Amino acid sequence: MAKEKPNMNVVFVGHVDAGKSTIVGRLMYDTGAVPEQEMTKLKAEAEKH
Repeated sequence: MAKEKPNMNVVFVGHVDAGKSTIVGRLMYDTGAVPEQEMTKLKAEAEKH
């Protein structure tokens, strides 16, 4: 079945400040969905704020 459906829909549900965005961001980073160049730009922007 995985060969027929290359995408998977996932829902994260949790209370405010439960870490939903953090876990999604970490999963995207660990799986390579976010290029290293983009991460560098995001880190620089975060340091400015």
